[in-house]
Amino acid sequence: MAGLNLAFILAYFLKFGNAEFLENHLYAEMFYFFNISWLVLTALYKPFQIARTEVLSKVLRRQLSLIVIHLLVLTAFLFIGRRVDYSREHLILTFALLVLIDFGWKAAFYYTLQSYRSYGYNIRNVVVMGYGDLAEELKRHFEEHPEYGYRLLGFFDNNRTGQGILGKMDDLKEYALKNEVDEIYCCLPYVRYTKVKELLDFADANIIKVKLLADFRGFSQKGFKLERYDNIPVLNITAIPLDEVKNRVLKRTFDVAFSLCVLTVISPFLLMVAMIIKLTSKGPVFFVQERIGKDGQPFNIYKFRSMRIDAEKFGPALSSTNDPRITCWGRFMRKTRIDELPQFYNVLKGDMAVVGPRPERQYWINQIIETSPHYKRLLRVKPGITSLGQVKYGYAENVSEMLKRLRYDLLYIDNASLALDLRVMAMTAMVMIQGKGK
Repeated sequence: MAGLNLAFILAYFLKFGNAEFLENHLYAEMFYFFNISWLVLTALYKPFQIARTEVLSKVLRRQLSLIVIHLLVLTAFLFIGRRVDYSREHLILTFALLVLIDFGWKAAFYYTLQSYRSYGYNIRNVVVMGYGDLAEELKRHFEEHPEYGYRLLGFFDNNRTGQGILGKMDDLKEYALKNEVDEIYCCLPYVRYTKVKELLDFADANIIKVKLLADFRGFSQKGFKLERYDNIPVLNITAIPLDEVKNRVLKRTFDVAFSLCVLTVISPFLLMVAMIIKLTSKGPVFFVQERIGKDGQPFNIYKFRSMRIDAEKFGPALSSTNDPRITCWGRFMRKTRIDELPQFYNVLKGDMAVVGPRPERQYWINQIIETSPHYKRLLRVKPGITSLGQVKYGYAENVSEMLKRLRYDLLYIDNASLALDLRVMAMTAMVMIQGKGK
């Protein structure tokens, strides 16, 4: 909150040369709205809850998402309220400073807390019920990360003795009470259900946390989400971030707002591109083709035409580096990705997102699936104008290259977030500026 207000006041001073914003009715109103909307959003998203094992990059991504949402809320407030006199420069400065201040404070707090724990403060005493490979791996993890602040006291197991084994499972309760144990890790592969239930009852009565460990290491590339069917807990091991309603709503809101802004700003440029296409080659301005979208539903994709009108007279064919079917102006458009700009219309229609796996034709999908059935996972999300695969690998010239690009798109849908979308968009902008498309 202090960082937000500091950013607002500094931006006002840099823009107007004084800090008397409360005397200006418009900016005083905005200042109060800044604070109220920020308080509401932080109450909803709880960005200040940092788990001991959480990496800084995830903390900062969550904070960036909150800042972007706050910016969208304020933009909507200005648009709906028709506050045309409000300085956009002040708005940009405020959020640029907010990112710097917030990230700096978050990083300083994060590393200070980790250092504090590394020196033996704010420690959690933990024990493990059940002993085996999974328990040993947990032990190594705690030893390699003292900054998490966990002190592993030992193991309880009915079938093992020796170093680190503190006793039988029945001895755990007495030991936990005498040694101020904060958390108990229960390795499910080595413990019966009746013992787990007994342990949970004991922990509830003595305010001790219990964490269950199951060996799903073979499924580490998948998503995990705990669901409930009435009172039955179900672990969904194929969950993806965009399965969650709040993530889909956030992504769709951002896509629509961003697409409207882009089309409004570049509409004169689009008209100029259309005129050049008509003057430099015969045929329509737009190229329309059926592609496969979310859930396998076909839709028409729109692009600026970059090839001759008879480009596929011999059947479906992917473009190549020196493809003779590409027009002179078309080659420039493909290098700079200008030909993709009409797809913002597809985004507004709801067929596509700004960022997502590139949509393919059914003809190519059939060939890809023969080698890699995992491709079907991409159909769980909307395709995008740009993608992680496109900026990391580029356009594919054959099915073999499509398969190589596939791993980036699978990585995207398993980690989809607003922060990742912004990163992909920034990388795409660099490709456009440097003319590295093809």
